Amino acid sequence: MGNRKLRRTDTFFKTAGLADAVTGTLGTQFRDAARMYGYLVNSYANGWARFCEVEQVDPSACETVHRDEQRSIRP
Repeated sequence: MGNRKLRRTDTFFKTAGLADAVTGTLGTQFRDAARMYGYLVNSYANGWARFCEVEQVDPSACETVHRDEQRSIRP
């Protein structure tokens, strides 16, 4: 869960940086991609907050459990 959020956020910043560095059609495509990744990051965060609110769960508790599970799986 956490790794996906981190990858999406990282991809957003990379595509936003490329959009600033490139002009023309390619720049437009990078801007569109950056907007899409920004949307995904925000929608995930909003959805997660809403789920935790409805279920009355502390959002950080689930993140901690997942992180601990991942550590126990790795050799």
